Amino acid sequence: MLINCRGNRVPYPQDERFRSRDSGDRRAFGFWSPFQQDMWKIFLSKDAGPCYLDAVFDPKQNGFQLWTLLFEYGGMTVPVSFLITTSVTTGLLIDWLMEIAGDDPGMPKKTIFVNTMLAYDFVGSVFPEWDIRYAKYYIVQELRELVLRGDHLHEESTVRDVQRINAEFLSAFQALRSVADIQAKMNYVFSRKEWMPKNKAELVLFNHSSDALSRWRYLLWMTMLGCPSTMRIDVVLYYLHSVLMPGHCPGYYMKFPKHK
Repeated sequence: MLINCRGNRVPYPQDERFRSRDSGDRRAFGFWSPFQQDMWKIFLSKDAGPCYLDAVFDPKQNGFQLWTLLFEYGGMTVPVSFLITTSVTTGLLIDWLMEIAGDDPGMPKKTIFVNTMLAYDFVGSVFPEWDIRYAKYYIVQELRELVLRGDHLHEESTVRDVQRINAEFLSAFQALRSVADIQAKMNYVFSRKEWMPKNKAELVLFNHSSDALSRWRYLLWMTMLGCPSTMRIDVVLYYLHSVLMPGHCPGYYMKFPKHK
């Protein structure tokens, strides 16, 4: 296991009396096992489609954040590497991705869907030749957050269009163009022209990015369902290592050759 030590803020207890000071050090753990390295080589050597960058949990609410680099192969979700950390910085994310990228300096050009607009720059610094795009999953979530959970009360027709935007993105977005705050949000999201799907093939990939990330999150939540909500990073480390790693999740990795 690759370990990036950022100090001693683990575990993260519920009781504030036992938490470290705000100036306390941070700690991060990166999973980059021999099996995951083999999966990365498979991804680079084959036409396996794009890969995806995802982040779940919140350091302030959960005590940690979990980042995953993943792709799909043979209809299965393959997490290449995990980064679980009590504090997130751009430098830490670059260090993590550089460890992966450095394993094969002659990487072919690939497509990666990122989880935030801010990720464009730091992912691009690690994979400068790659085609970096914003995943549809996160665009949909941003619009739903804006309309369904925002302070402004929208008309019922607007709410219905937002609710169907994942399945019918283009038609729903066209119907929403007259809503000022949604139009402003989409103008901001697509301010980088390189993210816009330019042809049918790119539109198919864009639409698929939502399905791929939904499947991954479903697998993650189902796996972590039994994980106690203790705001402790060590519990999540246990579940990642014991349940999501090869051979412990039913039907997971079954099509892959066993790593010797």
